Amino acid sequence: MWLQTLSIVVLASQLVVCQELPDRGLAASADGGADRAEPASSGAPVPPVLRPLEPPDNRFVTLPGARAARPPRVLKPVVLSRPFVMPSPSPRPFNVPVLPVAPPIDLSRPAPESLFLPDLPAGRQPPPLESAAETHPPDPPSPPPSPAPPLTTVPAILSAPPPPEVPVPVAPSQPTPGPSAEFQSESALFLQKQIGWWTLADARALLGNPEGQRPAIDDNQAPNGQIYAFPDPTGRYKQLELDFDAENGNLRTVFVYPWNMTWQDCRRLFGANVSSTEANKGRTFYSYLNRRLDVLVDQGGQVISLGLY
Repeated sequence: MWLQTLSIVVLASQLVVCQELPDRGLAASADGGADRAEPASSGAPVPPVLRPLEPPDNRFVTLPGARAARPPRVLKPVVLSRPFVMPSPSPRPFNVPVLPVAPPIDLSRPAPESLFLPDLPAGRQPPPLESAAETHPPDPPSPPPSPAPPLTTVPAILSAPPPPEVPVPVAPSQPTPGPSAEFQSESALFLQKQIGWWTLADARALLGNPEGQRPAIDDNQAPNGQIYAFPDPTGRYKQLELDFDAENGNLRTVFVYPWNMTWQDCRRLFGANVSSTEANKGRTFYSYLNRRLDVLVDQGGQVISLGLY
């Protein structure tokens, strides 16, 4: 039973397909069905199974070929009827103005002037010599020369004795000057002015022999000079110490030890523009910012030394 129903459905579908495909086949053959299996010249109908149902996939396209090479152009030689001649340059530039012709110059040497008097005109004679002599009175006669002394006499200048020799005065040796008035008034300031000039010999000439010495050390604890202690001839300070450089031997620092001075006295004399640094044994090291002065003060405020540089 079901087989009959199936065969009826298949037959009906074939009939429907046969009615719709003739129009599609005609359109496909009009669009380019030359490459299909259906021959163009035959008028026999094509069964629906062999008719094309899809658009054509292959198309023929004609591509342009390589451009044809153009033959080389041959230049014809130029034949001149007459030879080519360069034009002659213009006699003058167009922008340069024409200058007038310079006047002629006489290059002949002028005649030299005559060294003689010109000739007198006819009928005129030169003045006589007597008239010229009359106009000027004659010169008085010169006195006769004195007779020469006889050869036996000797001039007095040769017979006089030579002058005595004058002895050259010799300056007496001056004694060594003592301390100057500036040193007597303030020995520390006087010694500060000698920094960079004095040597140990100069210090001994004024202060005498040193009482002691010790090495001067730098920040790396290396010796770089010698410090000599001298008594103060003025009595203003207990002791003077002079620091001499090891390289050139010049004075570079002066240390003075006052008898009785406090830090308040220093502030009153020199001001308080200082920077302070703590030292060993409770001491304080003050360095003035506007002066070449350092002050070392103990715990009680007493000044131990003044350093001038």
